[in-house]
Amino acid sequence: MRGNSVAEGWKFSSDRKAAVSLTQEYIYDFSQGPRGVNVILLGAGGVATIGRYDGVPEFWQCWAPLPRTRKDHVCGVCGAVSALKCGCEAKK
Repeated sequence: MRGNSVAEGWKFSSDRKAAVSLTQEYIYDFSQGPRGVNVILLGAGGVATIGRYDGVPEFWQCWAPLPRTRKDHVCGVCGAVSALKCGCEAKK
């Protein structure tokens, strides 16, 4: 386990099989949800996937927007600050 998870905005689920957000929740109303773009979808079997909502509410139970990339990411190798990981960090 790394760091203080509560301070970082997440905790372990009660069965300790997942890390869950303390601030974000799934959205159950599909009527105002985006179409044709990637979101996190929770299926009837309880499995989450990234995909596009196809208008079949009988299978998809709820959705959530994708998390955004932190703008203050600092590369652990070269120290570069960018929204995306720099190429040298991938070589670690």
